[in-house]
Amino acid sequence: MKEKKSDAISKLDYVRALEKSYGPPNQEGFGGAVFFEVVKLDDDLEDLAQKYYQYFVGDLWERWGEDTWMGPWKEVCVRDGDAKHDIVKELQGIEDPDAHISVPLILEVAENVEAAREVLSTAYDAPEVNELRVYNT
Repeated sequence: MKEKKSDAISKLDYVRALEKSYGPPNQEGFGGAVFFEVVKLDDDLEDLAQKYYQYFVGDLWERWGEDTWMGPWKEVCVRDGDAKHDIVKELQGIEDPDAHISVPLILEVAENVEAAREVLSTAYDAPEVNELRVYNT
C-alpha cells in the first residue's frame, strides 16, 4: 500500500491495530506479520513486498534458497485505480486457487474477526491508498 508521507503519523493507530490482529514484524517465516513503511509514490510495491517477504522468511531464505521462496510468488490481485476500495471483497474475489485458499487466514482467523476486518478496511480502503497489490507466496 502506498500513501503520502504526511499521512503516516495519523495512521499509526491502524498499524498497531493490524499488528494486534495479524502479528508484529518478525522473521518467523510462517504465520502472519504486519510491515509498515512510508514510501514515495513512485516506489515499486513489488520490490518492497519482496524485501519484506525475504526479511519475514529470515534465515530460512538462505538455508532453503531463493528459488524455494520465490517459486510460488505471483501477483494475484491488483486494484484498478478507479475501483471502489473494498479490501474484503477484493480478497474474497481472488481467483487464483493457491492464493484463494489463504484468504480465510486473513479474513477469518484473527482473534476478533470483526475488528480485524474493520482495521483492514481502515488501512486499505482509505481514499489516499492509490495502489494495492496482493501476492501469493
